[in-house]
Amino acid sequence: MREGWQRLKYIVDINSRDLEESTDPSFEFRYVDIGSVGRGALLEEPERMAFTEAPSRARRLVRSGDAIVSTVRTYLRAVWPVKGDTDDMVVSTGFAVLTPRPGLDARYLGWIAQSDLVIDEIVARSVGVSYPAINGLEIGDVAVPVPPVPAQRSIADYLDVATTRIDALVGTRSAQEALVQDRQLSMLSWLLVPSGVVFIPLRRMAVIQSGLIVDSLRDIGDDPVTRPYLRVANVQPGRLELESVTQITVPRGLAARCTLSAGDVLMTEGGDLDKLGRGTVWREELPGALHQNHIFAVRPVPGQLDPDYLGLLTQTAHARAYFESTGVRTTNLASTNSEKIMSLPIPRLDLDEQRRLVREARTRLDQMAAFRESLRSQAGLLLERRQALITAAVTGQIEIPGVAA
Repeated sequence: MREGWQRLKYIVDINSRDLEESTDPSFEFRYVDIGSVGRGALLEEPERMAFTEAPSRARRLVRSGDAIVSTVRTYLRAVWPVKGDTDDMVVSTGFAVLTPRPGLDARYLGWIAQSDLVIDEIVARSVGVSYPAINGLEIGDVAVPVPPVPAQRSIADYLDVATTRIDALVGTRSAQEALVQDRQLSMLSWLLVPSGVVFIPLRRMAVIQSGLIVDSLRDIGDDPVTRPYLRVANVQPGRLELESVTQITVPRGLAARCTLSAGDVLMTEGGDLDKLGRGTVWREELPGALHQNHIFAVRPVPGQLDPDYLGLLTQTAHARAYFESTGVRTTNLASTNSEKIMSLPIPRLDLDEQRRLVREARTRLDQMAAFRESLRSQAGLLLERRQALITAAVTGQIEIPGVAA
């Protein structure tokens, strides 16, 4: 082992505190699961729950200054230096909780735990293909550099400042991307809903097809067919998610009545309020596909309504306001129905004008998409720089004031 390096098990305690099974069932705490932790940060607020309702994996106790490292699905590289009030915080047993011993600065431990030095070693030692995992105690065999405490603090001070600057730049890119999203909404609304236009209900220019009610199927008969079957999760606002489409076997006659056609505009019955009524055009990506009854297929009348115009129109502020005002709300979700969809007021424009507006909208959308991709790329490069900086600082690859070369 290199001089000045030690195995983690000699400088930290691992999983030293757990909730007892005899804990008061009414005891409430904030629970941190694997999915709520990213690379060095919490991705979402911990969920508050009572011990009696908590999953059996909600057992690890933490305190400020600990570092938690994922031991399951280690490819996610989930690690967080625990900060703030932790009196009522519990984390999953899918984490190894590292508690610094005397002689190890807590902030330095947090940076070491985030470094490629530690995370790459954990990933390499993990066992399993689809669900790679490592025993928490085995993490103790990972060797890390342990300079004197003053040097540890100097490294932590340096990384606190340097990463804060990078995080600010990443935040700026995220804010810029959000502004582009807002500009996209404004552009579509201004372009596709001209001022002074006359509105007519959608039912005058389209028909609607409901999907399969699978629960009602009892007998598929002697002439069944097996087809791709779209569920709500497959239909996202403005796009389709077709990587996990299931197959379904139904009577041939029923399939004939519920088969999607190229040019159908798909809308889901329920979901987040700000996504309600947002449609996407079906281009027969899966020939013969059927759809769930919670998905409506709006079929424009040929020669009167362009499917792409309708699909883009559903993404405007005009359509959003309509569905938000007519949707039935339940907590943070909402739902609509076929009658409300077919009552959507749409501009009365001739087909050539609809197609001209679609061409112009697509040109602008492509430009905005390229700009958003550039912003995401810049943010990705900044995060790579952040990670490289952490690893270089803790392994002595860069000169830091107060740290001997």
